Amino acid sequence: MDNNFPVPIMSERDLDVYDKYITTVENGYKSLPEYLKCHIGKLVKVEVAVLNRIETKVGILMDVGKDYLVLKLPECQSVIIEGSCIKFITVMHGGKNYR
Repeated sequence: MDNNFPVPIMSERDLDVYDKYITTVENGYKSLPEYLKCHIGKLVKVEVAVLNRIETKVGILMDVGKDYLVLKLPECQSVIIEGSCIKFITVMHGGKNYR
């Protein structure tokens, strides 16, 4: 396991903050695109900064690149979202099929 955390872990509260980081390192994910590639085909909600507001897109994650995502929207359309404008990504895990 890689122990190069951004700051030292000094308390149990710090462990909560780094829980996701630790899990990611143990699973071998080195970047957000690598993590998201494991969720292709799942329903995701992506919140994007457009001008001075946040827009929400919900769809099936179809492809992940170094700096973009492709979602299939419910209206039988696809949208490419530039990585630099993404603020939040929520992966919907259904039932017992979560990872």
